[in-house]
Amino acid sequence: DKAHRGLSASRPPTASHIPFTPSHTSIRAPPQRMSFLSVLSTILGWVYFLCWSASFYPQLFLNWKRKTVDGLSFDYLNYNFLGFLAYSIFNCAFYFNSLIQEQYFDRHGGDDIPVELNDVVFAVHALCITSIIILQCFIYPKGPNNQNSIVCMAICTTIWLASYVLLLLSCSGIVLWLNYMYPLALPPSVLSIPLPPYSRVECARFMNFQSSKSCLSGSFLDGLFCCGTLTDVDAGTGSRTS
Repeated sequence: DKAHRGLSASRPPTASHIPFTPSHTSIRAPPQRMSFLSVLSTILGWVYFLCWSASFYPQLFLNWKRKTVDGLSFDYLNYNFLGFLAYSIFNCAFYFNSLIQEQYFDRHGGDDIPVELNDVVFAVHALCITSIIILQCFIYPKGPNNQNSIVCMAICTTIWLASYVLLLLSCSGIVLWLNYMYPLALPPSVLSIPLPPYSRVECARFMNFQSSKSCLSGSFLDGLFCCGTLTDVDAGTGSRTS
């Protein structure tokens, strides 16, 4: 009996007896055989990335061609920049940062990370194009109506201050970094991105002061309805694959 206990004690623990402790090195789930919905979700994700990304370039080239930003809504640019900046931080943190992923796994029981590569590329690309358009506003002449409204400045200032306070709380350890990341997904939702696609087009037309020279092609913008539909379908298929 003693010899048996001594032999058992000397044996190394098997894999089934070793407790699981998350490691910063193994941050993403191992690749598995992709189901039909997973493949469909990936394809739709890249298709809506291409559709949405293409919608940014006409305004960029129109400003360059006209050598002026007269008629362009500065409020809309502010909302877009703030939204895509927050969305880029959120997506990059969830996709690349091991600490955020570890906290997400601990909270959600090992569920898949809700961010794919196409989400990261879309957010960063949108932020870059929006930044270039803002740079054009400093280079090209402006019109009399090219001003930021008080409402826009108040909304953006409030979001910046709230983000800064939450960042200090996260750095001090009072708030988990995961909890800091979640609100970063809200600015795109509450500012401009989540509007129904056709309503967003009409909003853009109105905010551009109904100037036919500064507005994008209506037929091209109406095609954004396809982008919104693909986004919703991709989100639905993604939720069914997890």
